[in-house]
Amino acid sequence: MRWIKKGHIFKPNGELKWSKEYAQVPTPIILKDIYRIFFTTRHYPTENMPVSSIGYIDVDRKNPSNVLKINKSAVLTHGVFGSFDEFGQMPADIIKVGENKYYMYFTGWSRGISTPYITTIGLAVSKDNCKTFKKIFNGPILGINKFDPILVNGPSVIKVDDTFHMFYSSATKWIEIDGRKEVFYYVKKATSKNGIDWIVNNDFCIETIIDDEVQNAPRVSLVNDEYHMWFCYRKGINFRNEIDAGYRLGLATSKDLINWKRIPENSIGIKKSESGWDSEMMCYPYMICDKSKYLLFYNGNYFGKVGFGYAELKKD
Repeated sequence: MRWIKKGHIFKPNGELKWSKEYAQVPTPIILKDIYRIFFTTRHYPTENMPVSSIGYIDVDRKNPSNVLKINKSAVLTHGVFGSFDEFGQMPADIIKVGENKYYMYFTGWSRGISTPYITTIGLAVSKDNCKTFKKIFNGPILGINKFDPILVNGPSVIKVDDTFHMFYSSATKWIEIDGRKEVFYYVKKATSKNGIDWIVNNDFCIETIIDDEVQNAPRVSLVNDEYHMWFCYRKGINFRNEIDAGYRLGLATSKDLINWKRIPENSIGIKKSESGWDSEMMCYPYMICDKSKYLLFYNGNYFGKVGFGYAELKKD
C-alpha cells in the first residue's frame, strides 16, 4: 500500500463571519461531477471562546485540488442555550437513507465547568441534496450513559444488511497536567436497527501501541471483502510540544466489524511530510472509493488550523 500525496486543498481565508479559521474533519461525499467536502470551522464571538460551525466546499471530481465553490453559510443551526451543540458542531459520516434523503451524524459541543467541554453525538437530515441540514432531534442520539460516562464524539456509521454500525470515540477519564485538562478516549462500537436508537457496550475496538495513547475520528468503509477503519492517534499528554507526540494516522482491518487487526504504522503507506502543512501532524482521515480510485482526505498541522488536503492510493 502506497499513498501519493496530492497536496493541500483548502483553509478559510477569514472573510466569512462564521468561518475565520480551521477546516477540521474533512468529510467528502460524491455528487455527480463533484466531491462536496464538509468540514468544521471556527469563529470567536467572545475572545478565546470559539464556536464551531459546519460548512462545505465543492471540488472537481477529476481534480480535487480545484475548488469550484465555497459555501457562504453554515449548513446547520446551533442549539439553544444549554443544549448539546450550543457552542459547536463537527461533521461525521453522511449516508443516503432515501431517494433524496441523507443523514448527517455529527458531534455537538457544549462547555463544561470542571472540564473545558462535553461532546455528544447528534443527527441531522438533508432533503435538498446536502445543501442544508436540519436536526431530527434537539438533543443527542448518543450521549453520556452507563458505558460512556465522560463524553462521546467522532462517529462513523455504516449500514450492513438491516443493521447500522457506529464506531465512535468514548472518553475514559480527564487528567490535569501542568494546570491543563486533558482527556483520554478510545474507539468503541454501537449498533442500531434504525440509525437513531443505539445499543452500546463497554468494549473497545482497537489496541493501543504507544504510551498514553488516545484514539479519535474512526472512519469505516468496505474495501473489497474487508472493512478498513482509518483513525488518528496521539499521546494523551505533552502532545502539543513533544516531537512525534501529536496526531498521526492509523489503520485497522476487519472481516466482521467486531475483530480488528491494527496495521503497523510503517505499512499503511503514508506518513508526515518533511516540511509543509502536514509535517507536524496528520489527523481526521476520511477515505472514499470512487469507482476504482481510492482517495484519502485528512487534516494537517495543529488539528486542521492549516486546513486539509488529500492523497491517492497508487496501485502496484
